[in-house]
Amino acid sequence: MQYTVTKSIVQIIGGIWWPMGALCATQLELTAHDLENARDLEGNLTRESVEQWVATHSGDFSSVKDFRADLHDDKTNSEVVFEWEREDSEVDFITCMFGEED
Repeated sequence: MQYTVTKSIVQIIGGIWWPMGALCATQLELTAHDLENARDLEGNLTRESVEQWVATHSGDFSSVKDFRADLHDDKTNSEVVFEWEREDSEVDFITCMFGEED
């Protein structure tokens, strides 16, 4: 028997509370409950509905600058990916999470 492991991940960059405005990053793993709460009124996972979930579930951030989401939709058994909106967001995320090269 073969098992498939799926994860739903959201990567976030934004300003933190203190020091105010400093750029920070995190990665969240969403549960099935989180995914249900991230759906729009029609039950779909849209960039806007996920953005609303991120804004209300990223307490360490004073503001969300951008996010990338790679979600497994159990309702359709498909992957839903929302890429970074800004071109430099991926670099900002990597720099915040892993530091700059020496």
